[in-house]
Order: sequence, then C-alpha cells, then structure tokens
Amino acid sequence: MTDELKLLKKATRSIAGIITTNYDTLMEELFNGYKVYEEQDDLLFTQFAGIGEIYKIHGSINHPESMVLDAKDYEQFNEKAKYLIAKILTIFGEYPVIFLGYSISDPDVRKIVRAIADCAGPERISEMENRFIFVDYSQDKFAIMPSSIDVGKSVSMTTIKTNDFSPIYSAIAEMKQRYTPRVISQFRRQVFVGTSTSEKAEKMLPIAWSELDSLPQDTPVIVGLDQRDYGKPIRYEELYEDLLFDNKGFKSDLIIGAYMDNLLKKNPSGLPMYKYLLLAKISVTGEKIRQNIKEYCCYDAYLSPSNKKDQPRYRKKLKEKSVDGLISTFGKKTAFKHLTCLYEDEIDPDCLYKYLREVACSDVPEDRRNKLESMLEDSEMRRCIRIYDYLTYGKQYLNKNSASTVAANSASLSGQEEHLATQ
Repeated sequence: MTDELKLLKKATRSIAGIITTNYDTLMEELFNGYKVYEEQDDLLFTQFAGIGEIYKIHGSINHPESMVLDAKDYEQFNEKAKYLIAKILTIFGEYPVIFLGYSISDPDVRKIVRAIADCAGPERISEMENRFIFVDYSQDKFAIMPSSIDVGKSVSMTTIKTNDFSPIYSAIAEMKQRYTPRVISQFRRQVFVGTSTSEKAEKMLPIAWSELDSLPQDTPVIVGLDQRDYGKPIRYEELYEDLLFDNKGFKSDLIIGAYMDNLLKKNPSGLPMYKYLLLAKISVTGEKIRQNIKEYCCYDAYLSPSNKKDQPRYRKKLKEKSVDGLISTFGKKTAFKHLTCLYEDEIDPDCLYKYLREVACSDVPEDRRNKLESMLEDSEMRRCIRIYDYLTYGKQYLNKNSASTVAANSASLSGQEEHLATQ
C-alpha cells in the first residue's frame, strides 16, 4: 500500500461516504466496515443511512453483471443516472463533496454535476463553490482557485491543483469525529428498521459507547433514552474531580435525583455530596443520601478512629496549626495525609482548596495513565476533598435546612397555640 493510501485509510473516520465509478474493491479495503451498494437496483430502491456507505454507481467486479462496460450498459445507466445521482447527492447535501482522480471533462463527472444542477435551485448552486472541491492532479505548483464547469448551466466550485494528495488526506484525517461513520450508519439504518417493523429483540447486552465500533457489522443495537434526561453513568471519581475543578458540567438536580443515592451505596465512606445538595432545587428522597446527611453533619464524622488516635502525636510536630503549617512540616507531597490532625477551626477552606488543586495535578507517578485519577485513588486525598465539601458547602446546607426546620416547627407550634386558644 502506498503512503498516500495509508494516509487515506487514516482519514476514514472523517469521511461520510464514497461515490465511485471504479469496479475494483480498493475502496472496500480502505473503508473497512462501510456498507457497500454495488448494483443499480440496490442504489435506487434501498433506504440509505447517508453515512458510512460506498456507492459503486458503475457496478463491481464482485458482480460482473452489474458492471457498466459497453454502449448498451451506458445507455441503460444513463436512463437511471439522473435519479440515482440525485438520490445519493441529496443525502450528501450537508457535507462537502471532494472529486478525486477525475478530469473535469470526464463525462461521469459532468453527469453528476449536471444532475446536481438540475435538482438544485439558484441559491443551492451558488453554495456549491465552497462545498464542492475538485482536486486536479497537476505537475504545476500547488494552487487553490475558484473554477466553473459548463453543463448547460455554469456551476462554480473550488479547484485544488496538486501532484501530491497526501496533504489533502492528512487534513481530512485531522477532522476528528467522536464516532466513526460505520457506527453512525448502523444507528441510522436500525432506527429506520426499528420504527418500521414490529420485530421483538432476541436479547439485550449493554455496551459502552466507546466500544460500539468493535461490534460486528449489522449487529442489532438499541439506544435507550431515559425520561429523566440522563444516559451516561457517572463514576464516583468524577464527583471528586468536579468538586476540585468544576469541570464536569453536572446538573445538581440530576446528581441528587438520579445518581447520588446509588453511588453512596457503593461508597460506604461517603462522597462529596454537599455541593450538589446545596445547589439542587429538588427535594431529597434518596434513603442513602438522607442517611449520609445525618452521619456526616460535623467535622469529627470525617475522622476515622486511627485519625483521632494519631491526632495528638502529629499535632506536637506542628509549629503552626494550619494548612500552611502542614505543608511546612510534612512537605507538599504528603501534607494532605495529615489534614485530620487539625481542628475544624484551624482549617481555612480557601487555603485547603488551593492546596488540593495544586497537589492533585502534580507530584504523581509518571507511569500512571492519568495523573489526576491516580491522586483521586488515594483514600486520604478523597477524605480531604470530602472535608472541603463539608466545610464549604455542607455547613451552609445544614444551616439552611436547620433554619427551614425551625421555621416550619415554629409555624406548626403557632398553629397549635391558635387552635388551643379557640377551644
């Protein structure tokens, strides 16, 4: 395989589909997993997904009877070509279309352009200059220029003159897509089939989005959408990261209403929950959340028995009872492991926040896949983040709810007194 073809193969993730007049199987080999349409009847009467597909409009060597070779074949092809090309290109209406390996005088190219011009109105034709790109192989100096082709109407397009296609393939490859065209094509076809048939699923197997491209071609796929507006599992590590860096964009109502209760069941030491509780506008109904609110309602609740036992010994080493004092005594790398030797009123939440953010992103073993995740695996680091969550958000949340409870109780007592007075 030539270097140019290797680059084209790398670009397949960013190429929605291929229209070719070639009979050979090169495109199938390069674009492995794309759905291939080889015969004209398939092209005319099949419901296209419009992405992750190869359209062989002159047939394929795999089906010799489909190949357009002689005058009679071309006559039959020309009878259907207008409708065939129009159908394919209406699908590609939203994409740039690049012509590669053809001469601008090629009758097949002119036929395609003419079909587009016939189907498009004046406004659409004027849009083609930017979206239709003709790559002309030339020994001349590389150039990009506007050009036009006369097919009864003047159709403008952009022409690239080059003797090396590699930079073009590289540029396409740099257009990173989250999901491959093959996966998107699979979804589109099956959504159509699923809505037009009443067949029942034989079995269901959950699989991560990142692994969808590993499924065999045409494996039945069901996409589940829950009415509660969530579809991606949240890991407990992400809550710790979000508390430190506010980088996840989580909706507090969603965290409290859909995720927190289940996550707490799997994390008996607790989670940073008060930020979301304070910002959430919904009522707390989760039993495990309520239990954790009662359990982690003061600073001492975050200290383990061994923390409390070691506290006097470590306090003797401190010259200054503060976060900065911890860093000065134990060093930045390990100061967080001794946070629990401070009393609550000795911890400045802002200083703690700044220190935790700094240490979470540095001084982590280089052989770990993700430095931040490595730090968040440390149980004492997680304890420090939960303590920060309590000091910054928990005390506010508990005071707010305590005041609400007092106000509600006062209203209830007032009502009882008024009731007694009327008796």
